[in-house]
Amino acid sequence: MPINENYNFKPEREDWVEVICQSDVNSKLYKDIAFKLISLEYLSPNAYISKGSEDIHKALNNYAKDNNLPYGNLNIPLLQKLGVL
Repeated sequence: MPINENYNFKPEREDWVEVICQSDVNSKLYKDIAFKLISLEYLSPNAYISKGSEDIHKALNNYAKDNNLPYGNLNIPLLQKLGVL
């Protein structure tokens, strides 16, 4: 099959965002995220604060949606807007 030089490659998805490397995800980062979400009233002060906490995950997604940011993971734009990076 000959190569068509007029073909414009487009990625399947145009919504890729940079995420935090798993080796950089630690309990301090989760505490920073939780305390910021508490101060913004997205997370209850009585919430369970630990890595992988469902409460933090839900609050982070709500914050992201309210601010038109990517959600579902610990991505750079979200954490920068939150002020923890």
